[in-house]
Amino acid sequence: MDEFGDEVVEELKIHLVNNTSIAYFFTYRLNFFGEAEFELKNTIQPFENFYIHDVAFEDMSDSPSFSFDFL
Repeated sequence: MDEFGDEVVEELKIHLVNNTSIAYFFTYRLNFFGEAEFELKNTIQPFENFYIHDVAFEDMSDSPSFSFDFL
């Protein structure tokens, strides 16, 4: 909360949700201004919620792009 009682967003939490009965290998990428910032390769199991990472809310003005590739 700020001094005016308004909620302040500090970070964006990135989660991947698999509501299927199939496991998927995935590659996640976060780019700012077209430049690679973060990459993660992993597997998400059936009916699993997978926490990926936090992104500072102030970075949302840096032209973020979020991409996922699934196998």
